[in-house]
Amino acid sequence: MLDVEKVHKKFDGQEVLSGVSLHVDKGDVITILGPSGSGKTTLLRCISFLERADSGWMDFAGTGVDMHRAGKKQVLALRRRMGFVFQSYNLFANKTALKNVTEGLIIARRMDRKAAAEIAESCLQRVGMWEKRDSYPHQLSGGQQQRVAIARAIAGDPEVVLFDEPTSALDPELVGEVLQVMRSLARDGMTMLVVTHEMRFARQAANKVILIDGGHIVEAGRPQEFFVSPRTERARQFLDLLCRENDAAQ
Repeated sequence: MLDVEKVHKKFDGQEVLSGVSLHVDKGDVITILGPSGSGKTTLLRCISFLERADSGWMDFAGTGVDMHRAGKKQVLALRRRMGFVFQSYNLFANKTALKNVTEGLIIARRMDRKAAAEIAESCLQRVGMWEKRDSYPHQLSGGQQQRVAIARAIAGDPEVVLFDEPTSALDPELVGEVLQVMRSLARDGMTMLVVTHEMRFARQAANKVILIDGGHIVEAGRPQEFFVSPRTERARQFLDLLCRENDAAQ
């Protein structure tokens, strides 16, 4: 469904992505793991054209595009087929939960208000936030804000949703409610690319795990293989470090 090939990206002369290639099938839930600064978020942002890749090629369900040279119309057309969930929610502070979901449908997709409201109701119901539809972001917990952000991301019926560390800004007790929504989407067959540090989600909900380090994919495979018998020394080091950090936290 989605292929990205040989994606390169530099910031201030420092190469952050060094020829990354990725294949996504319809219904895949792919977790992207790696240390800070490894290029995980940059990869998502290049796929969604929030950052412009220095070079690379994308094929999205038969639509091919040069990731560096794509024109504005091409980019807008591709973005309409994707949803993006940010680490920091990115909700409109002066709009209710309901209006945060309907705004993009009305303005970007030129949908009439009644149809947009019906879709927003369905999406807010899906993430357990319909009862909070008239609340403003400052009246919601971080977990509730992120669930509204997920409702907004799925309102356009995207073919793939990209999640950029969706729980990293949350207090620990609020992480579970967001992961529960994401697991539900995964069970429903939503195609998802998820940058995360949540190893339990990667084990239980994903069907593929990718480890990025130094701008390269150093290992990719099924969760049961990656977590039980990683093939590369770098993956073993990464998992050992996570185990030590978890032990220290306890």
